[in-house]
Amino acid sequence: MQAIVLEDGGVFLREVEQPSCDTGMAVVRVHAAALNHRDVFICDGKYPGIATPCILGADCSGTVVECEDRSWIGKSVVVNPGTQWGNHEDYHSSEYEILGMPVDGTFAEFLHIPISSLIEKPQHLSFEEAAALPLAGLTAWHALFSKAKLQTGERVLITGAGGGVSSIALSLALSAGCEVFTTSSKPEQRQYWVQRGVRDAYDYRDETWIQHLRDLGGVQVVLDSSGGNQLNDILGLLQRGGRLAVYGMTNGNPKPFDVFKLFWKQITVYGTKMGSDKDFKDMIEFVSRHEIRPQVDSVMAMADFEQAFQRMRDSRQTGKIVLQVHK
Repeated sequence: MQAIVLEDGGVFLREVEQPSCDTGMAVVRVHAAALNHRDVFICDGKYPGIATPCILGADCSGTVVECEDRSWIGKSVVVNPGTQWGNHEDYHSSEYEILGMPVDGTFAEFLHIPISSLIEKPQHLSFEEAAALPLAGLTAWHALFSKAKLQTGERVLITGAGGGVSSIALSLALSAGCEVFTTSSKPEQRQYWVQRGVRDAYDYRDETWIQHLRDLGGVQVVLDSSGGNQLNDILGLLQRGGRLAVYGMTNGNPKPFDVFKLFWKQITVYGTKMGSDKDFKDMIEFVSRHEIRPQVDSVMAMADFEQAFQRMRDSRQTGKIVLQVHK
């Protein structure tokens, strides 16, 4: 089969051995697979524990072609990108692994995966839309609902509307009946989300947006992956008893960090990444019930993976970049 493989000399489309099924496992014929920033970080040597060779990719949708439990054969599925979460819903075990490093991932024509990682694809989604869902949707769900305990009617700020996690998070929060705010430097993204129900979408380069949202009364929950010095301003937007869920730091650590705001307003900060098997099941059920569609930036052939990786590296995407593997 063909697969996108990280080797010592770079990333290549290679012919590799097709997996066969064994106890407790399934083989999925991959129809579509989506990129995450994690894939680029791995290629650029900015990820811990890199081991080569390895098939990249964490997200996919497809059809089960081999399985010990024959009731799965022929079913359209999405795959939980994480395995061995462990017994604690709030955090993963030391054995937790994500597809695509160090275990072989989804950028391949066939994927060998535990049966427990399979869940039926929501019927309203195409394979390309479904492939855009797993890692980003799992991360957003765990952060918003398992960690920050977002409730219907609450005000929530989700920063960086163009990213995969943030775009799914916006759809989840809107479907949950929340009053939602977001930020983006791209006018088309701001317009896109306002048309879909976001109350206000701000250009974060405009220094007046913080004051505008503060004048509206602030928010109860913030979901952020950027960090940086603006995080102190975001802390100032949280109401007393507010909750901040952080799943990244693309702009680095804030200097200095405003600890005073934390205890004075009794803010709770959650560090969060990925999510449990229960989170994944709950997220898929919610997406199916509300017929949520992930925002897909573009669909490219697997042979064009270098173009897809560069698009993500340049942050030109709005939503998820998807590779079509099998039609």
